[in-house]
Amino acid sequence: MKIFHFLFILCTLILSACVTAPTATVVPVIDTQTPRPTFTITATVTETPPATFTPTPNVAPLPAGSFSPILYREYVDRFYSFKILGGVRDGAWITDDAVVQQIRYDQPYAVYSSRGFTAPAAISNIDSVEPPYCGSYYVGSDLTDDSSVLFGFVQGWQVTTRPVEEIAADSPVYQKAVADWLIAQGMAQPEVDITRILRTDIEGDGTDEVFISASHFASTVMPVTAGGDYSIVLMRKVNGSEVITTPLVADVYLSAQPEATYPYTYVLNDFLDLNQDANLEVLIKVTRWEGMGVMVYEVKGGSIVQAIKEICPE
Repeated sequence: MKIFHFLFILCTLILSACVTAPTATVVPVIDTQTPRPTFTITATVTETPPATFTPTPNVAPLPAGSFSPILYREYVDRFYSFKILGGVRDGAWITDDAVVQQIRYDQPYAVYSSRGFTAPAAISNIDSVEPPYCGSYYVGSDLTDDSSVLFGFVQGWQVTTRPVEEIAADSPVYQKAVADWLIAQGMAQPEVDITRILRTDIEGDGTDEVFISASHFASTVMPVTAGGDYSIVLMRKVNGSEVITTPLVADVYLSAQPEATYPYTYVLNDFLDLNQDANLEVLIKVTRWEGMGVMVYEVKGGSIVQAIKEICPE
């Protein structure tokens, strides 16, 4: 009997050791007074994407009397936009205001760099940008290419490109050429600061032209100039037995006292035939105090004409 009593006590102790203390349970308090929030499911609105076009292997060239805007991109933004630089109609340059009145968004476009055809593109109207923005109109595109300088035209536009050679800016020959030209303008001891030298056959006549951009400003933080400051783009071309130096654009400052002139700085950027005449135009990048832009010059038959000027602010 004692043995049974001992075993009963032992089993009771073992069972008690196996029972774990109860864990406290947190019961959430339900607020019955405050109504639960309600949610409305809004249908997703999908914008109709702009039309895309597949490039045609052999696109028929447009006739010389056709119309095309000249679209220009140097920086990629969220719209992959192009600035409207103007256009060409019946072989003549027209303004961007005139282009906006007749540009079409439902036809294919072709994009070029100075190396040639880059890609097809579709363009779209940017409703959120109130034109003109800083004096310029813009169109959106589906082209994500981030090349530094691109031009867009109606597909079939006949675009001529030619090889371009970059020459070292410290070339003694061109350093002297710039110094001689500045001295001839009345600058006694010019400091020659060449930013870029490019060589190409701009007219396709078998003779290369050399283009030089150079700028020097004593003050680099204020929009003032004084004697010795300048920004120029020169063209050098062989004519018979001599080399002729001709300025495309030149601002030379000879004043003895500093003046607040808000000067432009000109730098050679690229060459491309924009108006289907098989001659290359000269693209010049322009910067100024809190502003920037682009100018295009046409060189043909010994004459130099400013075809396009888009600078913000003016």
